[in-house]
Amino acid sequence: MHESRKRRARSNARLHEFEHAVQRLRSEAKVALLIQHGVSKNEQGNWGHYYHCRHDGNALSFEWSRPKEHHCPHCGALWTGEPFDSAWTALAHSKRGHLMKILAVVLAVEPNEQALSQLKSAFLDYARYYSGFQIHGDIPYNGPGKLFAQTLDESHWIMDLAFAYQWVSDQFEPEEREHMLQGLFRPCADFLIAYKENQIHNHAVLITSAISILGFILSDSNMQRAGLEGEYGLYDQIAKGVLPEGFWYEGAFTYHYYAMEPIIQYALTVEGSDWDIRRIPAVNDALKQMFEFPLRFLLPGGIFPSPNDASKVVGIESYSHYYEFAGDWYGYETYQELLAEVYSGGRRRDSLYALLCGRPLESSAGGQRGLIRKLSFEWSSSEGSGLTKLVNRQGHHVTVKHSPFSGEHDHMDRLGISYGIGNMPIFIDPGTVAYAVPAHYDWFKHTYSHNTASLNGADQPPADCRLIAFGEEHWGQWAASSVSWNSGDYRMKGSIILPEEMCSWDESAYEGSHMTRIVALTEHVLLDLIKVSAKEGTEVDLPYHVSGEAELTEEWERTDERLSLLNQDLFKEKRKRLSTEGDSVSWTAGGLQVDQHFWSSETCTLYAARTPGNPPDRDRHSFIQRFQIGVVGEVWVMNVFNAGCTGSITLSVRKSSAQSFELAIVGGSFEQRFVVQCLGDQVELHQIE
Repeated sequence: MHESRKRRARSNARLHEFEHAVQRLRSEAKVALLIQHGVSKNEQGNWGHYYHCRHDGNALSFEWSRPKEHHCPHCGALWTGEPFDSAWTALAHSKRGHLMKILAVVLAVEPNEQALSQLKSAFLDYARYYSGFQIHGDIPYNGPGKLFAQTLDESHWIMDLAFAYQWVSDQFEPEEREHMLQGLFRPCADFLIAYKENQIHNHAVLITSAISILGFILSDSNMQRAGLEGEYGLYDQIAKGVLPEGFWYEGAFTYHYYAMEPIIQYALTVEGSDWDIRRIPAVNDALKQMFEFPLRFLLPGGIFPSPNDASKVVGIESYSHYYEFAGDWYGYETYQELLAEVYSGGRRRDSLYALLCGRPLESSAGGQRGLIRKLSFEWSSSEGSGLTKLVNRQGHHVTVKHSPFSGEHDHMDRLGISYGIGNMPIFIDPGTVAYAVPAHYDWFKHTYSHNTASLNGADQPPADCRLIAFGEEHWGQWAASSVSWNSGDYRMKGSIILPEEMCSWDESAYEGSHMTRIVALTEHVLLDLIKVSAKEGTEVDLPYHVSGEAELTEEWERTDERLSLLNQDLFKEKRKRLSTEGDSVSWTAGGLQVDQHFWSSETCTLYAARTPGNPPDRDRHSFIQRFQIGVVGEVWVMNVFNAGCTGSITLSVRKSSAQSFELAIVGGSFEQRFVVQCLGDQVELHQIE
């Protein structure tokens, strides 16, 4: 850690503006000093994802004095035995590593003999036993660990210890430092090098960052290069894993920031040295884009979309601490304004990054307010990173996913869409739950749990999408995107590992198929048009999973017909009816009525069922439109949603040619008419004045 960072932390600790950061340091340091759990030669942690309630998927909690009791804070269940005990061991050492980092900073800011003694004891214990820890771990799709059950967790932990070491090493005796370097850091680095992942992946970013940091601390340039250079080294992770315009390819904002943090930690470790990443423009520019990209896709309410393996809906305030680094590193006034607004909104400025990197924000106090609202109400489209955000003045927002295939964390939902109003979901991408919770692999990882088309009930095979056209017109915003399943190629092919048991898709069900989706958001309605081209006889299901209740009349009869190839226990209270011309259904979501009007070029059968929400102990109401591809080899489906607006609407469609339609949407206070043309990947959408 560069000496200037330590000086900044000491200086900030004396300022009133950073008092919450100092208070948090002191509070966490008190917890660290009370921990009695030590280190033995037989430590063996298990997967942290096991430390979740089997009933509702919530993370468990514990008291340090009762390490064998694992409580669910949501439903109150008490879990004991395995795998909870060994998962607790991993969690305990992970927390201990974090608290060692906290103690080290406290020592630099406020010298404390008890803290130094405890920190030194912990370091020496780890150095005494680490080499003897047994390599273990059978976590799916992960390398093993020594103290932990996977290489990823080992990397997290050792990066915390390396951070702590950089702050306090000058307070240890020379022989103590050598014991730590040779008994802990070097064997851990050797282990990580031996199990470095040969793919582009967030795990590999963590592992290669850890190796590079350890190499720097050990003054071992060969070790450092083993982390940085070559195929799947840190530089390669950044070059291949960061998509054009800045999104991490795994396609979830949680993983985006997760992959970014170790890069930040490495940048701080080598700051001011010959290894400073600012000396490598491609790396520094990619990191800068990673900060900028998420701000373009903030939704009204300051939240992010939750595609792929996003574990929860999160807002910008959850990641504001990273912009402390960005504001200092790049000097952008926008980041200072963002921080000023987040903290004025009630978020405490209490992060470690605030102490290390923070600048006084008084200069931003008279600057722009409402920056988050401004960003969240600006529409944005990224062809390279594969997302489009549409938003109107009322806070209705739509996210279209036209991204490249995202590998292990993908949900096989090309051209999926999410629709909400402010913080209220209407039908959204559900993200997922902890990976050890059955619903993750049973439901959330599959095409059918998303708002996109499934062919023959099967998962979509890997493919990359194309953004065809987009625009902001006087009447609203729109985007057209497409995907084809005819080559088996995708951007990340050859750079990622896909274990056979994770490949749940059926290529034969999609062979030669093509889908185009045109989404438009006006001040009054959401217009969703889908064209699917496939072999005659292909069954096309188009689900919408609504966070609300459907109003089903007596026409909806109970059915046992199969919905998708998934376990049918996931579908409760299944009903069906035939669609009629000018058909519609109504929903209630968040206290608002949602009217859905639809038209299709082929006969449509309608299904409704209750399906898992997130968390999975809650249901959503799923509405499915089913079609059979006829001799013409395609089907057009048009849905119009009117949410929270007064009065009803009608939808009428006139087919003017094989690939051209005229739409009329009429409400009590408005009338909008459009012409849609779709010739291959040439799409046009015009309003008829």
